Amino acid sequence: MEYFRPNTQDSGERWAIAGGGTFTAFRLIESGVEAKPGIESLLHILQLASKTGATLSEIGRHDVAARVLTSAAKYEELLRNTDDPDGVHQTAIACGTVVYFSSRMEAAWQEKNYTVADFMSQKITDDDQRLTLLPLHSRQLLASKFHRIGKSALELPEGTKPSDAVVWLQKAFTLADPLEDNGALGVAELKISILQTLAKAYFVAGSYDRAEATLEELIPSIDASPDHVRSMQVPAIDEDHARALKTVDTVFTSLCQAEVELDTVPTTACLTLLWQYGDRHYHAKKWLEAADWYLAGSHKLFRLNSPTTSTKCFRKAALCYIEQREFARASTVIRRCPTNEAKTHYVIFTIAIHQGLEDEAVRAVREMVEAPDFDRNMLLLATQLSHQSEMKGVLLSVLEALLKTLKLSNSGETAVEAMTLIRCIIRLAVGLLGDPTVNRTTLIDTVVNHFRTARILTEAACTQKAMSLISKDVSWLWRTAYNCAVQGCSEWERCEERVADLFDIARGLLEALCQASPVEMDSEVYSHLANASFSAFICYVEFHVLTNQDATVFSTRETILASTGKAEQISAVTAEIVACKKRILSIMEKEIVQKDEEVLRMQYFIHTLQVFEAEFLTRAKLWEQIPPLVQEIVSSGPLALGTYEAIADILRFVLPIRHPGFLTPGSPTKTLLRASLDHNHLSVEKFSRWLRAICTIILARNTPEDRAKAIGYVEQALTVIEDNLDSDQPYPIDERQWLLATTYNTGTECLHGAMLDEAKRWFEASTLICRFVPGGQDRAEKISDTYTHLLSRYGSK
Repeated sequence: MEYFRPNTQDSGERWAIAGGGTFTAFRLIESGVEAKPGIESLLHILQLASKTGATLSEIGRHDVAARVLTSAAKYEELLRNTDDPDGVHQTAIACGTVVYFSSRMEAAWQEKNYTVADFMSQKITDDDQRLTLLPLHSRQLLASKFHRIGKSALELPEGTKPSDAVVWLQKAFTLADPLEDNGALGVAELKISILQTLAKAYFVAGSYDRAEATLEELIPSIDASPDHVRSMQVPAIDEDHARALKTVDTVFTSLCQAEVELDTVPTTACLTLLWQYGDRHYHAKKWLEAADWYLAGSHKLFRLNSPTTSTKCFRKAALCYIEQREFARASTVIRRCPTNEAKTHYVIFTIAIHQGLEDEAVRAVREMVEAPDFDRNMLLLATQLSHQSEMKGVLLSVLEALLKTLKLSNSGETAVEAMTLIRCIIRLAVGLLGDPTVNRTTLIDTVVNHFRTARILTEAACTQKAMSLISKDVSWLWRTAYNCAVQGCSEWERCEERVADLFDIARGLLEALCQASPVEMDSEVYSHLANASFSAFICYVEFHVLTNQDATVFSTRETILASTGKAEQISAVTAEIVACKKRILSIMEKEIVQKDEEVLRMQYFIHTLQVFEAEFLTRAKLWEQIPPLVQEIVSSGPLALGTYEAIADILRFVLPIRHPGFLTPGSPTKTLLRASLDHNHLSVEKFSRWLRAICTIILARNTPEDRAKAIGYVEQALTVIEDNLDSDQPYPIDERQWLLATTYNTGTECLHGAMLDEAKRWFEASTLICRFVPGGQDRAEKISDTYTHLLSRYGSK
């Protein structure tokens, strides 16, 4: 059953060549196998396939080895189903089958497929009857193979645990132990080697009693009895603790001075005994005595064959000092450990918690997570300890580390766990905002970032149609985000961007909830959705546009118009306005929100957004988009009256630009003016200013059509002057004077141009205006005389 293996680097090349030759030979032989082979043919091809597969696996050709061993599995099945009524081939079948199983076992172990390797080992050891049929040397070879795998599991524990190594080594010993009675050569040495490794495995796995029992069984088998191990039993039973420790230290120091190097067995034996003494005192709550025994195991005598033992001893001693509440001593001891192990950082964390050192505890958590041997269960323990200590800052760091180490997948369970952690983190962080000693800016960033993570998880859950698993979490999150944003508006200084983010996150969570719900959500949800959308926009504008820290949101126009180089910002804000308006309009179109005050609020949101849109379109000089917007506002009905004056005030700044779009019959300015007058909403003063601006632009064109439009506005102004003559808001005197001067000058220009009919209309208007200005009678007479003189002069031509 045995086959050759490479033992040196040079032989590795020959091994690869031989492996290739073996594979070729196997394929040639396999091609010649008859359709229904007999038992002897099956035995031959099965053993050849098994050994070829094992050889290929040994040289790293796992893909080819897998194909060969798959063929071997076919032959093993054929052999298993072949009758051997006389039992002539019973032993050969047992050997061939075991060769196949052991080859599969070793190949799987080489590929780190530990599950298959374990399965094949069970197939070998579960059939005692088959094992008894094997020759002694085959059973000895099997024991060696199990021992080799168990040893590698202990020395290279990637993907395995010490307990796995124990299982392999126990099977190895079970195979080897019966062979000694038969006097097989090399069995005694094999048993000693297995027991040595098994004792070490028990020790590493923490089974100290079993390790000691194994060593007790091993000692009679060793020619030179280790007196230094036996000497440990003397101080162990000595009731004088100090004397016992002194004796132990003296023995160890003497061995070091004599330059004695302990091999694995005595090293393991000594450490097992020392730890047993420490454990006995620990369980008896004699913490200081236990720490002394653990520290005894850190002696330099053991560092050659067990270099990691000192670290374990220091950690155990530090835990004893923690139990004794001698935290300074615990801190001193743990500092002697290397800083690349997560367990060490966990002990440091525990000490810092007990000492109330929050910063050090937080740092220990971060370094623990980065350590190569980090286990997430450590964070679960740290969570409990932080909660018990009521150190909220530390608990926050631990929960954040738990969230970061959570391996998100497409399963709903991880999403639920993540959402639970996020809720705990946010609740804790929001509670800490009330502490005046915390760094509020950093904490606010923490809150917002975790809300962002929650939104990402929510979007993923929607995509995976798993929203039902986290719907309660999302409901809590949007309400908390909304309330935090409302609180931030009044309490968080210079955090406009964060407040805007929170409102926007609340909006996103609400939209996800509405979209995923199989039934229509209630009106409260949609009302808050509108509020969050509008509030997010307002805060967005305040952060991204306002440069004056003392300004308010509604002084944005003055700030924008005084600034330059903000084209990209203005474009972005304009897009936000349009998006926000669409969201709120879509909510209104559903007609789910029925309360009058809530409907009215959403309508005012729309009108406010329309004002902002006009403002930013004006700033961006997107003139062609302004007329449709104004028409949209005018078509909104009487409720939009409050918007007219704001829009008119904005457009007043662009009228001097004299853009052609504002001079057409359906221009925004005229549309607003007409709508305002129709609803009697625009103030007389505003009307006068607007009329003056409109007429100035129209008359500047100096065409008959434009002058006809202008005189129409003037006649409208005369009606407004007369109607409001005795009111508390009369037509401003300066605007009357301007009307008088304009009508007189325009009439004079028309006479000079021989446009007598137009001149007559303008002079008549100026005469009427004289009735409403100081000294009007005299002015009217002068105008009449001037008109008569000019008419006689130009009319005769």
